[in-house]
Amino acid sequence: MKKKYITCFSGIVLLFIVLYAYRPIGFSLKDSVRISLHRLISHSRKGEGTFQKVELFISDKGMKSLEKSRVQAIKRGCMLDEFQKKAKGVLILNGKEFPVKVKLKGSLPSHWIEPLEWSFRVASTKNIPVFEDLRIFSLQSRNQRGVFADYYYHKVLKHYNIMHLKYKYIEFYLNGMYLENYTVEEFFDYPVIVKNNREKGIIFKFNSDDFWINKSPKTSSIQESFHNHQEIYKTAPLKIYKDKYQSNLNRKIDSLKVDSLVQGFREKRFLANKVFDLDVWGKYFAVNTLFANNHPALLTNLRFFYNEITNLIEPIGYDLEHINDLEDIEPYTDNFWIHLDIEQVHIFYRQMFDDNLMHLAYEKALSMLVSSSDLDSLLNSLEKETDLLISSEKDSVESRYYIKKNLNFISKMLKNKVD
Repeated sequence: MKKKYITCFSGIVLLFIVLYAYRPIGFSLKDSVRISLHRLISHSRKGEGTFQKVELFISDKGMKSLEKSRVQAIKRGCMLDEFQKKAKGVLILNGKEFPVKVKLKGSLPSHWIEPLEWSFRVASTKNIPVFEDLRIFSLQSRNQRGVFADYYYHKVLKHYNIMHLKYKYIEFYLNGMYLENYTVEEFFDYPVIVKNNREKGIIFKFNSDDFWINKSPKTSSIQESFHNHQEIYKTAPLKIYKDKYQSNLNRKIDSLKVDSLVQGFREKRFLANKVFDLDVWGKYFAVNTLFANNHPALLTNLRFFYNEITNLIEPIGYDLEHINDLEDIEPYTDNFWIHLDIEQVHIFYRQMFDDNLMHLAYEKALSMLVSSSDLDSLLNSLEKETDLLISSEKDSVESRYYIKKNLNFISKMLKNKVD
């Protein structure tokens, strides 16, 4: 019996020695053991070939640099710009190698807390497009975008000519290790403008750096979050996305125009219809109502496009994250859901809806949704496509069907208002 225990103990010690000897570089000891066990259990596992294979190789030195960023973010409770360090890497796609620079992305821990689900921001270093036309993009677990949620979201946005991002599922390998359930998500670069059939303009957002810097480490009360979102709208400067590929545009002049429009709206010198393309915003609000989620419109998430042709500002749909049941959200009096009555950013949106033309555009878009037979065809098509992605996550599977349920509920609300 004693010999049996000694043999068992020796086996365990030997296993840990092997795991330690072949531990991945750039991770804490605890995470290294988890990753080593993952490699040991699934060393022969590969994707099923359903999606495009993408391989990312980062040197040991690069992995250590990324892990250092991650450790700082874990201690702080969120990722700040000052923590982010870039690492050189090579991305292999269709047998072709692309030199890239990589950093961890995502302000919140869900993007980097799990050692097998890091989110990466990847940039081509030689101005060579990857995935047909992307120079900057994200590689992240599809769980970050609600498994099905953002795939549906971008397809519906495209259907209604609302600016959206390229979003696709991939078979992903990091330094030879297969990681399940990854996606490619386009970044806010010039191809976004081209793909959405806009001619000239700039992409921008409210600069939320101070929001994250002032955020209490690890925890933050609802009241604090509400106050900080208000401050973003009241005081945050605008951040223009750099784009060295748009050399044909005078970005300085456009930046001044955008500043003037937004500041005039903040100071209530301009109504919404003088600043925003209300037809597009009406459809954007209607689509977000269809998915019953306010997440894309939080001011830390919202991205804008200043259209130089119309001299108006449009939204870019991004980061839906979840599909919810609309019946669980209480309508905002007779005006239905003033963008789902987003508490954190209500100043901005309620000010938009102070313009009666915004109400009319929103209700017109809601009516368009419920009377559109081609939307029903699109949703049926998307259900068939995403059948390939059904996992054991029951909520993710069921959430697909909230969309049609929400559509019926919107129809009911519109009918009640007429009656």
